[in-house]
Amino acid sequence: MKLFLKACALLAVLCIYACEQPIGIAPDGALDDVFDVNVLDTFSIKTYTEIEDSIVTSSPARFLIGAASFDQTGTVYAQSFLNLRPASLLELDEDMKFDSLYLYLYFNEALTLEEEARDYTVHLIKPVNTEELEVEYYNFDSMPFIEEPVGTFTYSPTMEKGDSIPVKISGSVGETLFALALQGEVYSGNSNFLNQFTGFAIRPGDDNTDQVISLLNTSYSSENEVAGTVTKLRMYYHEEADYSSSEYFDFFNSSNYVSFNSITASLEGTGLAGLASGARFSSELTGNISYVKAGVGIYSRIELPYVEKLNELSKNYLFNSAILEVSPLRGTYSQSMPLPDSLAVFLTNELETTGTFDYNDSGAEQYFIYSGLSYDEELGEQAVYSFDVTDLIHAQLADNGAHEFSMILTPPTSTVLCSFEQVQLPNSSHEQAGVKLKLYMTKVLTDYE
Repeated sequence: MKLFLKACALLAVLCIYACEQPIGIAPDGALDDVFDVNVLDTFSIKTYTEIEDSIVTSSPARFLIGAASFDQTGTVYAQSFLNLRPASLLELDEDMKFDSLYLYLYFNEALTLEEEARDYTVHLIKPVNTEELEVEYYNFDSMPFIEEPVGTFTYSPTMEKGDSIPVKISGSVGETLFALALQGEVYSGNSNFLNQFTGFAIRPGDDNTDQVISLLNTSYSSENEVAGTVTKLRMYYHEEADYSSSEYFDFFNSSNYVSFNSITASLEGTGLAGLASGARFSSELTGNISYVKAGVGIYSRIELPYVEKLNELSKNYLFNSAILEVSPLRGTYSQSMPLPDSLAVFLTNELETTGTFDYNDSGAEQYFIYSGLSYDEELGEQAVYSFDVTDLIHAQLADNGAHEFSMILTPPTSTVLCSFEQVQLPNSSHEQAGVKLKLYMTKVLTDYE
């Protein structure tokens, strides 16, 4: 009987506090035991949509090429730029003759319209002096290239990850490279050669307005030089009197060379029209939905304005742990419109200070908290991302209200550069209420209890 009365008293305290204080925290289910309580915050949570002013797209794991429109988040146009260089010296006898030149690309996946064939073009980048090449390139960057394509290829629905896409390079490109080789100019680090040949731009064909594909960007290194999916430009040649014994020489891409995705996005005609870096669109103004979109830098900000009030709840209660659950809007994802396999959150404040933090001098620094995608069968296969944000809440409580904290919900860095997957996130005013903060607290008994 005494245990039952203690449980009722504890529940009553929390209920009274939730009614008297505007923190939107209410009991979530029965007590695990008389000393522990779970509380659920949905009502006080505020969500916003924001966009980065730029994204570093240098040396991406995937090349993104194509154009497409996305529900609620506008259109994208993606092209890739690729620098290729010799890894060694090419020595040729005078009796060697040029055969052909092929750019070998390697397929990853179709991000949209995977059941349709679409064309893509390869263009020669105009020579860029190596001293003018940047260390980092961003999504808004590009390089000057010759409009007339020197090669084309077609995506086929039968393509599988890792399939080779040999693109024959036409025109005088091969003859020019071969002539430089005969002069002994083709070798690693030769600035004279590098200033004459920069590489290629890969673009969607003029009629391709609805498909985006990704290609593997496996860089050459001494460890993986024999890897089958290393992007390469292969020049074939033969002895003048022997056409049957063709030889070849490869120019490789490397993480030390320039490669990047150039991505143009437009939000015109959507509820996010006008969104720019420095602006913040409340989900209350965008249909009670906030957005996350890879590839273009759109992310959601989640504000928990009353978390610091937990310190005022009672001196007898200790915060134990917290789980942030994010459930995308049902009906906005499917097999053809997949959600990201994972998302990440990190803590920031009104000064936009981010980075690692070390709660309670534990020596365990954290930056991103990750969650994989799962499905809740009890909610009809509702998609859910579940983050253990215990240390993030600890950091906010330890700050004791000195700063205004919020959490940034974004694709992981690896996904940001590899896809255009998006998440539509309903706020607390939406009937699906897609953001929940579950807090787990313990009552500490005093000597007189």
